[in-house]
Amino acid sequence: MYFILIFLLILALPFMVMPKDISAGKKSPYRVVINGVISVSAAAAVVFMAASLTGPGLFSRLMENASSAADRLASDPGIISAFNLEEATAAQRSEFFLASYESFISLAPVYIMVLAAVVSYIAYIILSRALGKHKEVRRMPPFREFSFPPGALMALVAMYFAGWIMTSSEMLESDMFYLNISAVFDFAFSIQGISVIFMLFHMKRIPKGFAAAAAAALWITFIGRNILLILGMIDMVLNLKLLIQLKNSK
Repeated sequence: MYFILIFLLILALPFMVMPKDISAGKKSPYRVVINGVISVSAAAAVVFMAASLTGPGLFSRLMENASSAADRLASDPGIISAFNLEEATAAQRSEFFLASYESFISLAPVYIMVLAAVVSYIAYIILSRALGKHKEVRRMPPFREFSFPPGALMALVAMYFAGWIMTSSEMLESDMFYLNISAVFDFAFSIQGISVIFMLFHMKRIPKGFAAAAAAALWITFIGRNILLILGMIDMVLNLKLLIQLKNSK
């Protein structure tokens, strides 16, 4: 029930909190999107707290059925073959799936924030088009121009605080809290890095479909994600996209 509520909040809350900022036109589109993510994160934190006050935390509730779920997966021939676990014992397979299940659940907060970011981004595009029929509003710029707006650090701190609340509500073990925060920062900088890829391809007049393919290829590998992360950090500090534009304009 709680996760259904959180899912509904992710889908609905950005459409509820963002129209005012879009109509005012005083904030950059990306700042409005970040505010939408913060709103969802705060609401999710409240849900986690409510769950902990009415009984076991959400993490404990989900892990109650983890053992039986792991046993079912460990005995499924198709799953065993897919994960190349034919040589492992039944106990080893169960332990593997139980650990995987626990890791997946432990990263629930960052999944919520990432999904909220995607929904908020799409919501801004939809809302700006709808509101733009009646008045002038700021449209979402091309993704290659993405950059964290002023005050983004405070936004990340707010997400950090939301993650702390989720931890305090026993949603996560303490070490998983830091893993979630690390994942949030990695995701944020990686998105910035992807925008650098899009800008580079744009300046070279290469179709953005190839930029998307290149970004996806980097994202699915460990080394590639680190490259995106580093590009994002460099762009945030040195404005790498501007340097690319200046170099190609000569």
